[in-house]
Amino acid sequence: MKQVFEPWSLGTLQIKNRIIRSATHEGMAHPDGMPTADLEKYYQQLAAGGTGAIITGFMCVKGNGRMHANIRMFDHDGYIDVYKGINDRLKEFGTPVIAQLAHGGSRASKKLTGEDVIGPGHRRKNESGDVCKEASEADILSIIEAFVGAIIRARTAGFDGVQLHAAHGYLLSEFLSPNLNRRQDRWGVTVENRLRIVTEIVRRARQEVGSYPVLIKISAHDQFRNGLTEHDAVATARLLQESSCDAIEVSCGYGDFLHTVRMPKVPIDALLGLMPGYRERPAF
Repeated sequence: MKQVFEPWSLGTLQIKNRIIRSATHEGMAHPDGMPTADLEKYYQQLAAGGTGAIITGFMCVKGNGRMHANIRMFDHDGYIDVYKGINDRLKEFGTPVIAQLAHGGSRASKKLTGEDVIGPGHRRKNESGDVCKEASEADILSIIEAFVGAIIRARTAGFDGVQLHAAHGYLLSEFLSPNLNRRQDRWGVTVENRLRIVTEIVRRARQEVGSYPVLIKISAHDQFRNGLTEHDAVATARLLQESSCDAIEVSCGYGDFLHTVRMPKVPIDALLGLMPGYRERPAF
C-alpha cells in the first residue's frame, strides 16, 4: 500500500503517486468541439484531490471519427491555445495531464460529420443507423497522419503526454479485433498486421516528438465470439513494448453504454447526474 503513494516515473514523466485518473467521456464540449468551462474546473478538482496524473476523456483526431455532439475535437491547430491555457493553469498542482486521442471508427455518426463512416470492414448498420464502409489504404494512411498530427498538437498545447485509445470498439480497437477486422491485406489476418495501424502511429510519432510520452489503452478481450482474446492481448502488449510505447492500460469490452462498468450494481442515477447534458435537460 505504501508504494501507491510513492513517486515514480513513466517514461519522461515524474508522477507523485500511482493513482491515475483513467479516461472517461466527460461530455464537456461545445458543438464546435471546444471544451466547456466545466472541463477545467473538473480537472482542477481532480488535481487538487491528490490524483497523480489525469488522462483526459476522448479527444477526436479527425472529423469523420466524431460520435456525439459533445465530444471534444482535436483535429486542427485552432484548439491549441485554449488547451495551452488550461494546461498552464493546471501546472500549479504538479499533476501531469495526458490527452487521450481517438477516432470513433464504425461508431461515428454520419449525421454529425457529413462524411462516410469507415472502419476496418463493411458493416450494415452502426449504433447511429449508418452503414460503415471498409477503410481504403488511403483512408488508413490519412488516419495515421491525423493521430500523429494530434500528438504533435498535444505537445504544443502543453499536455504532458498522450494516450491512444485502442479499446472499447473505437477505430483502433476495431482493427485489433479478429471479429471486426477480417481484412486480408497488410492491416489484417495476424495480430501483428491488425496492430499495424497503432505501431505505425507510434513509429511516426517518435520521428516527430522523440521521447514524448505515448501510452496506449487496449481491451484484453472484446466479448465477441471469435473476437479479441486474452492470448491476443498478451501478444499485442509484447508488440507494443517493442514499438516503444511508454505504458499500456488494460480494459475490456466493446464499449456499449455502461458496458465497461465492472461492478455488481451499476449506479445509473449517479452516473447520469454527472453528465452535463442530462443535468441541464428540462424535466418533462
